[in-house]
Amino acid sequence: MDSIPDEIWREIFSNFEGHLPLEKWWMYGAELDVSPLKTLTAISHTCKRFHRIVNPILYRTVMAAAFDKDGEERLVQLARSLVHNPQLGQDTRAIWLGDGCRRGTDDFRDALRPAWLSLDAPFFFKKQLGNEIVNRRVVGMTPLILALSPQVRLVDYMYDNTSPCTTWILSGRPDLELTFKPNYYYEEDELTEEEENALKEYERGQGDTYANYRLSHLEEVRIKHGDCTDSHTCIDDLEPVLLHPNLKTLRLLGIGWLSGPISRFKFPNEPCNIETLELKECLFDHFTLENILTRCKKLKWLSMETADSRRHDEGIDDDEWDVDLCKFGDVLRRLGHNLEYFSLHTIEYNHWAFCEGRLGSLRDLTALRHLQVILNDFTGRIRDPWEKNLEQAIPLAEALPPMIETLHLHWDDEYYGHRDYKRFCDNINGAVFKLIMAADNFPNLRKISMERYGGKRQNGEVEWDKSVDGWEVEVMQKHMWERYSSTGCMRTLIYLTKTN
Repeated sequence: MDSIPDEIWREIFSNFEGHLPLEKWWMYGAELDVSPLKTLTAISHTCKRFHRIVNPILYRTVMAAAFDKDGEERLVQLARSLVHNPQLGQDTRAIWLGDGCRRGTDDFRDALRPAWLSLDAPFFFKKQLGNEIVNRRVVGMTPLILALSPQVRLVDYMYDNTSPCTTWILSGRPDLELTFKPNYYYEEDELTEEEENALKEYERGQGDTYANYRLSHLEEVRIKHGDCTDSHTCIDDLEPVLLHPNLKTLRLLGIGWLSGPISRFKFPNEPCNIETLELKECLFDHFTLENILTRCKKLKWLSMETADSRRHDEGIDDDEWDVDLCKFGDVLRRLGHNLEYFSLHTIEYNHWAFCEGRLGSLRDLTALRHLQVILNDFTGRIRDPWEKNLEQAIPLAEALPPMIETLHLHWDDEYYGHRDYKRFCDNINGAVFKLIMAADNFPNLRKISMERYGGKRQNGEVEWDKSVDGWEVEVMQKHMWERYSSTGCMRTLIYLTKTN
């Protein structure tokens, strides 16, 4: 074994490196396989040589939230390791931190104080972080670990009364002022005289630049509201994250981005450079869309999925969260000309309220290549002969932009009896068939998919009964819409793919 070079062992051990996959990122880590990470940890304990080889791999992806039972102890161990060996933090590229709001013990506080005192950070950040540690608030762990990981590219963490120090450091803006909610800190503990003196001495001698605290390599942040079944986090609490100059991707779960939080923004005119934004189980309306498209000038990819009633709380009036699709469409036509991908999913909102109107034609969005939407939300419901007062649905060929490449039609999840279900599916099939007949007007259109209830049709009926030259059809069953609080459901998917 001694004859095998370190490089070979490093290549072998890299197969056990932890990963934070994009798939089901919103599941609070419930389905994340941490067994390779445990194997790698066990290998590092076998001998000094393996410990030396494995450690940089082990710290490349920090998955502190993967161990719930002893999570706080692991956080303390992690902080100690990063302080005693700063190179480990230089190796870190991805960090997953869970709920850290429980109050720690005196041992926890004593373990963190040396790590905190060793930081070469802006004075106000260091002082406030010290206040958190003194008050034994485990929330101070997240910003401390981030401060010790200057090369990190991906951060995934759970927001639950999270330290404002966390959003400050994720802003990548050392010049940004730290702000706090009233009565954020407990008052029964104070910094010791020795710590106060150390801070004063540090303030007198501190420099002007802190390159490590810009997190200049940060590319993606994922933030989840701490309780998946209760209420939400307001976007103004996370506003500093929007200001990071190099951040490209932001994924949010359980966030309220309505007019109230928007009005509380402290930096409303600061630019936001993100290019990809995903809102999962979030509260939003057309004001949200307008705020996003006005502020995020470089945004190309936008996915918006409404939350269900459990994330709506008493602090929000029913008329404050009103999804008016006509106004959504107006905002898109006015401000959405840079979007290349747009997805809107309103089922959860429709389960307890009702979306008004329709998006209408997006034909003028010439940059749009990929669209995912409920057909009724997009073009309007196909009216029955007796529905004289209902506005006629817009043909897909008149509503889609000319350079569209893919179209996915979400199922609206309404209940239908067999006869109504068949008629509704036939209406959708007819709308899609007419689009394919006009496909010459869409030279890049290559794939259309439709989502239906899972299971087989009755009486030998088929999902798609039309034959079109140059297009092949595939029908499959797929388990979809899984959440931490829901097992999801089976769906039937019909794929129409262009073959020439």
